[in-house]
Amino acid sequence: MAAVKRVLKLLGIMLLGALMGYLSLAAGVTGIILAAAIPCLFRLWSRRREQLAGYLVGLGSVGAWVLHPSITNTDPAIRYVSGLDVAMVIVYVLLAALGVTSLVWNWFGNRNLSAR
Repeated sequence: MAAVKRVLKLLGIMLLGALMGYLSLAAGVTGIILAAAIPCLFRLWSRRREQLAGYLVGLGSVGAWVLHPSITNTDPAIRYVSGLDVAMVIVYVLLAALGVTSLVWNWFGNRNLSAR
């Protein structure tokens, strides 16, 4: 039962990260500051790294997904690719990769260390 509660909490935090990823793109500088402040709050409130990792997965994946059409020229409203768009997609993809790596490390890496 505790594992189900833990997974549901992680999914909720991923949803929060996804919402903040979208809002950080829509709100501009204020959204980016807010999206950067939430991980600091996670570090203060919780000792579990998987919550921060879930937030980063949600934030990075939605941010990259929303910006993807601007880079691949599939959005008819965008005529040219900006260098800033490419840099932002790279940052969002790196955040998502960091979150996935941290989740995998927390779920599988710690078991091997405690078994030794």
